[in-house]
Amino acid sequence: AVLAADAMGAITNIDPNSKAVVLSDGYTYALAASVPLSSVQIGEQDTVTYDADASGKRTASAVKSTPGA
Repeated sequence: AVLAADAMGAITNIDPNSKAVVLSDGYTYALAASVPLSSVQIGEQDTVTYDADASGKRTASAVKSTPGA
C-alpha cells in the first residue's frame, strides 16, 4: 500500500496542460481530479499531500496554502 506524505514549499511552476505543479523542492506533482488548477498559484507557500506510485510519480490529493511556513 502507498502511504500519503506531505511536502512543503513554494510553487515554482504550473503546467495547465498536464495539470501539474512544481514545488521549490524540485519535484513535480500531478493534481488529482479533486484539486482544481485554479486553487494554486506561482509563488504561494503550500503544503502538498501526495501519494507516490512505484515509478515515483507524485499525485497531489490536497494542496493547502501555508503562508509563513
